[in-house]
Amino acid sequence: MLSTQASERSERPSDHERCTDDDGLETTVHLTKRLVQETARREYSERHASELSTALKESEQALRETRFECECYRQELDDVEQQLTALLKLSGLTLLYVGGRPPQIPQLKHMTERAPNPSSRRWGRAQLGADRPA
Repeated sequence: MLSTQASERSERPSDHERCTDDDGLETTVHLTKRLVQETARREYSERHASELSTALKESEQALRETRFECECYRQELDDVEQQLTALLKLSGLTLLYVGGRPPQIPQLKHMTERAPNPSSRRWGRAQLGADRPA
């Protein structure tokens, strides 16, 4: 009888062993859940980083195109200014600016002030009245 009880005891896990097995199973389940969460978080971060990288590349391309377009406009403006400056260098030239865009007036004043013939500089607004020639 004592030998039977001893063998049954050795086959049954003790309370301490049972707690350790249950704790180990809980720990394994907890770590598995955490691993799944961290894997999902990493995959999301990688997708987000990829989307941001694509958006950055597109923005950089748009910036390069805009800078190129700006440079083209700047070159065109420089060409027009050179042509106008060449016209202003003619002696006895009178510049009559009628209508147009008011923001361009300061640019034209600046160009005429750089002209070598100071007598041709005269700015003002013409008054349209009855005394003008028909």
